[in-house]
Amino acid sequence: MAGPTRQGTQDLIDQDPNADRDPIAKKVINSCVGPPYSCSQPGFKQSPRIVAVPVFNTQEYWATGGPGQGTVHIVNIFGFFVDRLGGTGGNPDVIGYLATTIALSSSSGGSVARDAAFLKAIQLVR
Repeated sequence: MAGPTRQGTQDLIDQDPNADRDPIAKKVINSCVGPPYSCSQPGFKQSPRIVAVPVFNTQEYWATGGPGQGTVHIVNIFGFFVDRLGGTGGNPDVIGYLATTIALSSSSGGSVARDAAFLKAIQLVR
């Protein structure tokens, strides 16, 4: 899926081409959502390059059948700022950083508090 990955990622980057990540403040800067509000598609409240990535229980997925049949139980969601494409040849690398977002919305109404919206720290548990 190198072509679709490369094209889709580049399309996302092109929506906010000047956005960057400030490594000190750990926030997105120069985004089209701020002055002079240059997003090609108006209405964004944060950079379109911040995407939600679901985290799912892989043990449950494989135990219930795996590809095409397994149960995907989403256990968390984290934000990811898509910085750039890397790699060469047929397997592009999508390079980015963990990010926070302003809020998530729910079809049942309301929103998630800022401090609960996305991953804040990573902890590996064995």
